Amino acid sequence: MADIFLSEDVTKLFHNKFVVVIGDSVMRGVYKDIVLMLQRNEFLSQAMLRRKGEPSHCNDQLIDIGEMTNNKTFREVRQYQTGYHLVRYYFVTGCYNSHTPALIRDLSSDPYPDVIIMNSCLWDVSRYGPRSMKVYKENLLKLFDHFSRILQPECLFIWTTAMPIAKTVKGGVLVPGLEFREDLLRLDVIEGNFYAKQAVVDAGHDVLDFHFYFRHHVNLRAADGIHWNGKAHRRMSNLLFTHICEAWGIALPGRRQLQPVNFDGTMYQPPGPEERYGGPIGRGNIQYNRDYTYASASNHQRAASCDPSYLSGSQHNMMNYGIGLVATNLLLIRASQMAYEQGQGNQWGNSQRGGQQRYLPPGSTGRYHPYHGRNNY
Repeated sequence: MADIFLSEDVTKLFHNKFVVVIGDSVMRGVYKDIVLMLQRNEFLSQAMLRRKGEPSHCNDQLIDIGEMTNNKTFREVRQYQTGYHLVRYYFVTGCYNSHTPALIRDLSSDPYPDVIIMNSCLWDVSRYGPRSMKVYKENLLKLFDHFSRILQPECLFIWTTAMPIAKTVKGGVLVPGLEFREDLLRLDVIEGNFYAKQAVVDAGHDVLDFHFYFRHHVNLRAADGIHWNGKAHRRMSNLLFTHICEAWGIALPGRRQLQPVNFDGTMYQPPGPEERYGGPIGRGNIQYNRDYTYASASNHQRAASCDPSYLSGSQHNMMNYGIGLVATNLLLIRASQMAYEQGQGNQWGNSQRGGQQRYLPPGSTGRYHPYHGRNNY
């Protein structure tokens, strides 16, 4: 559950903070909604969400832009800056590619980011050939190895899982010749989310499971089956702001008035950290090896037969992704999806930074200077 944030809350939350958003076009919408909320209480319009490479969005600035294509070479860097706020967006076509070293150089110099929000799963699993999933896992490890060297200890890194996509998608996601993979793409996204979650937690960072929260809100998805409308993006923002407040130890606005109830009419009590995350925050009950493989013949048989006790995770708590899917074998992933789409499962959402109060009150000296971009990106 997320609290409800208004513009004045976001202005205070990110006062003297440097926020970086990295990812695809959905993450561009996340960036645009943050920029909009720093100025006024409005939803993003469909026109705002569809545009890319525009000179300015809500008083931000286009720092760098590549050739306007749907190829893996496309790049875009945007920034919104005032005396007390700095928000930057990097478009990436993979978690680690030819543009990543320049991005890392940007983030390793002053001003250092206070928050990094990132996801690139859809591009990683759809645009890099038959070895996409294997390359994705390798690139995740490479990315977090670099981040472990450059990020400041107080930096809050949040990996958001890729949003649910439709069975039939439109646009430039699938390259010509790979249309036969369209039916599998939504399941590849779930599998990619699972591997990313493992790598992020192993690296000691946070995971916010957008896929879980929006699996029953596909009515907010755009007609192309991939993107989402302004109301969905505001919900994403509220989830992010709630997570950040809890990580920094800042009081929530407290505008959520409705108390959720269970199906039997009793008041819902949110699960504690042990129940939500399957063990100490940031780690599950089961330790995985580095290639994240875990499956036995009995598990495959139970998954294939859709054994409810297995799929619900009641006897096998495997890091609590959705319904507890754990294996790299596609059979297990596909079987787990059947129960996942029926609404079973727990959310991800690990917070490693509890109690770090870094908020600066209004009136303090701003620390940001004009950013003119770098030619190496």
